Amino acid sequence: DADRVAIAAARSGKPVVIVRPGRIYGHDHPLNQPLYLGRVKKKLPGGFCVVIGKGSYLTPISYVENAADAVVAAATTPNVDGQAFNIVDDPDLTHKTYFRAVSRLPGFPRRYLFLPVGLFVPALVIVDFLHRLVRRRPFSVAYQLRRSGRSARYSTDAARARLGWQPRIGLEDALRETAVPGK
Repeated sequence: DADRVAIAAARSGKPVVIVRPGRIYGHDHPLNQPLYLGRVKKKLPGGFCVVIGKGSYLTPISYVENAADAVVAAATTPNVDGQAFNIVDDPDLTHKTYFRAVSRLPGFPRRYLFLPVGLFVPALVIVDFLHRLVRRRPFSVAYQLRRSGRSARYSTDAARARLGWQPRIGLEDALRETAVPGK
């Protein structure tokens, strides 16, 4: 919806650049959720954590300072009006790689168990059927779980080529700064 408004403004001659960051994480998060935890559903005894989704699921995240750098680049680079740029730190980052890095942080579970969304499809079909039966809107968690089973790669090639943007802060440093500020 915001893209449509911005594109319409650009067509009418206003200087507009669209910046689409991934899920932003970092210190001082306004919702007090500084780390992206995907679809972590349950911490289990023994240092295990259950994640709904495959380990190969792509994780489109942006560290807050890297996203801010992209916004500044978009605002100050000439001749990019009317263009859109995806901003994710690493378009090929998987849940497995991300949670492996999180597991090295102090106070976080050391092992993650990935459960494919497909395991939950029978239950989702029943939930959807029951909601239709009683003429209610579908259960939003069912929709989110279905959607979470679809991995998508967000190319940052345009931002890198046209804006000269690169994530300045790597995953390990960003996670460490987020989980233990000042370290």
